[in-house]
Amino acid sequence: MSVCSNCNQYELTKNDWFCRYCGDRREICPSCGGNLNTEECESCDQLRYGPCTECGELTPVSGEECQNCGYNDIEEMKSRSWKFVAGGIILGFLGALIIPQLFGIIGSFLSIPMILVGIIIAGLGAFELISPSQLGPVGESGLMKGEIEHTSKEYEKEIKEDAIDAVGAAAVAGASAIDTYAEYKKDKQDGDGSVEYIGYKPISDENDGPSSDQEPPTTSPSSPSSSAHSRGSFIFNTDDKDLIQKMEIRGNNGVTEVSHDVETKYLLTGPTFMKPTNIIQLDNPELYSEVTETSIRYNVTKIADYVAKLHESGRPPKLIVSIHTHPSGETYPSTEDKKDPTALKQELNRHFDDFEFMQGIHGLQERSVPDSTTLREAQGGEGHFWWYGENRRHEVAIFDEHFRPTPEVVVE
Repeated sequence: MSVCSNCNQYELTKNDWFCRYCGDRREICPSCGGNLNTEECESCDQLRYGPCTECGELTPVSGEECQNCGYNDIEEMKSRSWKFVAGGIILGFLGALIIPQLFGIIGSFLSIPMILVGIIIAGLGAFELISPSQLGPVGESGLMKGEIEHTSKEYEKEIKEDAIDAVGAAAVAGASAIDTYAEYKKDKQDGDGSVEYIGYKPISDENDGPSSDQEPPTTSPSSPSSSAHSRGSFIFNTDDKDLIQKMEIRGNNGVTEVSHDVETKYLLTGPTFMKPTNIIQLDNPELYSEVTETSIRYNVTKIADYVAKLHESGRPPKLIVSIHTHPSGETYPSTEDKKDPTALKQELNRHFDDFEFMQGIHGLQERSVPDSTTLREAQGGEGHFWWYGENRRHEVAIFDEHFRPTPEVVVE
């Protein structure tokens, strides 16, 4: 016995001319194992069998009449074809001679389409006589009927499930293509270079915040590193009110002149590995392509080039802290923040050899300023520091390059 070549599920017996699982017609000769063509085996004299289109019983495909009921499709076809030829001739005769005599001018107009239709009908019948489309009682229609009748319910269910899976896969592929195209459009908008996308889903309502004029980068003098702390720690000088005020301005809508808070980004830099003394604003529209209340999209390649240009004539920074704001006030990193946190550092490595890179989140918290509180007097906590500005509390959390807690945050 041979297995069905289509589904590989059913072993065909010598009397099986169709698979009883998938319904496919037999391809292997039951006598010699050779290949079966449409009518017979190519290696021996075994004939292919199929159901008669009249009685449904198996009969040789190449036979002129059914072995069971005697149905002769050739005679049926000839009879049908002669009827077409006769009908077409009669219709043409009526259109040419009778109709014009009965209806006059109107009949003359009707005669032309009647003659044409008659010629077409007679031509179809004659063509069928010359080149018959089906020979014998089985033909292709009989073989297709046999495949349908032998297809199992299990196989039909399997085909339906495969079709559903294919549609689902196509839908997923289509959605993926849309996402890819959307990303391509964004990349075109971003320009050349790598892109960093950071976003945060706020848990509080949208807030209105004050806007501020842009100011040039701080130019604080260099200060030595404290030997009491190890590299990887972050040390913030509370006496540097100028730096605190500029950080506050950057947080209060540094990127756009709009009436509501949006995320923004700035860098803190310093000449040592632990203490920032300078701020670099990144409000140039050439550096970012998208900014909203919950996300910001920057071209980190352009940022790195910009930072390198600022340090062309001076000492390269030993500390770079990449800080972005969360207008919601929360200071822990979001899922978007963690997707590719070292993108900017990788670009900075093209320009600077040895430096400490950290991440920061600047939370903007709508809290009233206590009367006894001194403005911009920074205070420290575990992994963060904060101060009160004109009308809100500013909190900055410091992390390592992967948004993990830094070894130590010191306020002195």
